[in-house]
Amino acid sequence: MSERGSFVTQFIYCGECLEKMKKVLIQDHKYLKGVQVEGWKTEDERRLSPLPIIAGKIGGLYGGEELCEFQFKLFNKENAPCHEVICAVIPDSGTPQFFVVLPDGSVECYEDFKRDKNEEEQIQLEIERENES
Repeated sequence: MSERGSFVTQFIYCGECLEKMKKVLIQDHKYLKGVQVEGWKTEDERRLSPLPIIAGKIGGLYGGEELCEFQFKLFNKENAPCHEVICAVIPDSGTPQFFVVLPDGSVECYEDFKRDKNEEEQIQLEIERENES
C-alpha cells in the first residue's frame, strides 16, 4: 500500500465542522475513500467514540491530480466548515502538502494562509500603535 494520495485532517474540535468535513471526505468512490479515525480501545476492549479526525486516500488519473482535486474541486461555499480546518495531503510526488479549508469554501496552501495571517496581524498592530499615539 502506498502513502501517496493519503490525506488526514487536523483534530476537528467543532462538531458542525466535523459533520461538514465528513460529508465531503467520507465517501467510497474510485478516487476518494475516507473514514473517521476509530477511538482507542479501553482496558475491557470496548472502543471509545471515533476521534474527530478524517483520513483516507485521494487520487486521480495523473500524477498530482490529488492535489488539484483537494484544493479546487471538493469544497465549496455550501459544504465548507464554519472554522478553518488544516489538512495534509501526500501527493504522488511523496512531498506532503498542507492546506487550509476556509469557511468560504476556498482551500489555500497553508504557507500562503499563514503568511497572509501574519501580514494581517502586523497591519493590525501598526493601526493600534498609530491609534495610541
